[in-house]
Amino acid sequence: MEFIERGVAYHMGELQRGFSSGVLDENLIENMDNMHFMINMDNGKTLGFRGNEEVKYADVISGGVGMTMVVKITGGPNAKIGVPFMIFKNKDETHPIRRVPDDRTDVCYRTTKKVNDKEFPANATHLVQPADSFVISKIKDAWSRQWEEKKMEKIAAGMWQGNGVTGSGALQNPQKPYFLKLAAAVVKDVNNQITKKTCPTDPDMNYDRKAMIRYGLSKNITGVWKEQQLSPELQNIVK
Repeated sequence: MEFIERGVAYHMGELQRGFSSGVLDENLIENMDNMHFMINMDNGKTLGFRGNEEVKYADVISGGVGMTMVVKITGGPNAKIGVPFMIFKNKDETHPIRRVPDDRTDVCYRTTKKVNDKEFPANATHLVQPADSFVISKIKDAWSRQWEEKKMEKIAAGMWQGNGVTGSGALQNPQKPYFLKLAAAVVKDVNNQITKKTCPTDPDMNYDRKAMIRYGLSKNITGVWKEQQLSPELQNIVK
């Protein structure tokens, strides 16, 4: 643990020196991370409940076909979540997806056999990764809320596989185009959310901006980089 924290403290020092010397431009800094969704409806007519910590794609398609959303957030005063990139697991890497136009600008996607994760500094992403903080949490909240609304809509319309007689009894799969639209919608939703505790000098601070500041990848609202802007945990590690 001490080794990890020393690496984190060194990383914060590099950021501080970079911003103070002008080597780092907060407007050019981006942070990327990914989240995995396994959404599963193949459990009869029993659906997930609000408050569940994971959303499972096996709820929609039997066989456990999953997908990953790659999240990119930018730094600087205009910080925001960028266009989401969806990765669908597919053993044949089939592309493109039917009924999805090639000129979409609100979301992009690929299919792959496997998704790899990368970390920096090692074993410390929960401490230094802005996207890993409340940004992804807010995206998951928005995703769960909108996905729950879609499920209730399908229940009200009686959209069960095989009409609940000859099929599995699961809800009909809305297919990949729907999830691409959902990804774009939740990113737009979170970009428009404002933090509960805003600063009087920056009343329109969103979660992306707050995360980049708290994790040291952007200057604070006064235009300088200070230890006091970091999350309490990071401040304690640096101390």
